[in-house]
Amino acid sequence: MAKKVKTFAEKAMGKKSDAPVCPKCGEAYTPILVVNSEKNEEDNQWKFARKIAKLCKCNEKEVFA
Repeated sequence: MAKKVKTFAEKAMGKKSDAPVCPKCGEAYTPILVVNSEKNEEDNQWKFARKIAKLCKCNEKEVFA
C-alpha cells in the first residue's frame, strides 16, 4: 500500500515557529542583516561591516537608526 504524501499546504501548516520571543512586546524576533559602510583611513578604501541583529517592534527604531 502506498504512503500518503502530504501536500505543500499541509507541510507548511504543520511546521511550528521556534523563534525566540521578545520579553517586552511578546513578538517573535526576526533576524536581519545590518550592513554599515566604514572608511578605512590607512588605505582610503571602504569596507562593509555586516552584523546580524534580532528585530522586533520594541527595538525597530534602535536598529534602523
